[in-house]
Amino acid sequence: MAMVAASIATRQMKSLNLTKNVKIRSKQFFEGLSYLSEKFSIIGEIRGKGLMIGFDLPSSEHVQQFQENMTENGVMTSLSTGRAVRLLPPLIISGSDIDYFIHAAEDSLKKIS
Repeated sequence: MAMVAASIATRQMKSLNLTKNVKIRSKQFFEGLSYLSEKFSIIGEIRGKGLMIGFDLPSSEHVQQFQENMTENGVMTSLSTGRAVRLLPPLIISGSDIDYFIHAAEDSLKKIS
């Protein structure tokens, strides 16, 4: 049963060309976050691999406030620890979804800067 499920999942991933989407969307995310880091000095290191992305804020309180602001903007962020904001969007995320995230993040960062 597990092999059948894995086979179906693999076929779906290939038919949706998820690897290409991840490469394109990862680049878009990092460009958007770089833009924000130039605008807001409170953003520290930005790091990640593919769509597993994280960036630092000055304190855990900043992270908590950022996440609350993002929720108000209709965006749920992953559980974060300490000073790190962790993002793990779905592999099928669209360009417009990332644009929405970047705009919401900009609004959220304005409120805590």
